[in-house]
Amino acid sequence: MRTGRTKAAGRMLAAFARDRSGGVAIEYGLVAGLIFLAIVAAVHLLSQNLMDNFWNKVSNAVANSPGS
Repeated sequence: MRTGRTKAAGRMLAAFARDRSGGVAIEYGLVAGLIFLAIVAAVHLLSQNLMDNFWNKVSNAVANSPGS
């Protein structure tokens, strides 16, 4: 004979098995993670190019200064 708690636990387990919102949350998390990685990669590449250009200009300015 099933008690009230056993029936409630069975209903909760069945409802959990039918629920698909956790899977959707995981998918959104994965998409957000991939977007984050793309942003980090883009910022890294952009900053590297900016720093290289900046230091090249500084180096050229120092090399071409009147006192050198």
